[in-house]
Amino acid sequence: MSFQRLIGEIKKIKFQEVRTSNETYFEAVIPKGDLQTLEKTLTRHFGPPIKPAGVFAEGDANRYSRPYGGVRYEQTMYLLKAGGSLEFAFLWPWGCGTLVTLKAISQESGGPVSDGGFGGFLRSLFGK
Repeated sequence: MSFQRLIGEIKKIKFQEVRTSNETYFEAVIPKGDLQTLEKTLTRHFGPPIKPAGVFAEGDANRYSRPYGGVRYEQTMYLLKAGGSLEFAFLWPWGCGTLVTLKAISQESGGPVSDGGFGGFLRSLFGK
């Protein structure tokens, strides 16, 4: 499944708010009660999480999440290396316990991980 098809499947799920949606980045807030449907969709595309909630990040999870602020113990990270691109999905639960932010990202493999961290990520989004 392509990244765009993944986003199309994700958009069928009930979200509280869609914050950003473009060709390489999708961010939305989902009620925790609808999270199971989202996780099934993500697992079909990415396979199991590279960093599930409830474990500390190591190896590739640390390396690839660092430009996006890292991935904490309670957060989940999916990773797919496809040809010359990398695709990520992060699930960041809110402190209130009722909402989760999804961030799905597609980038060329020479993107933020190797060319300037978060600044590279912002340049990939905004072209500056």
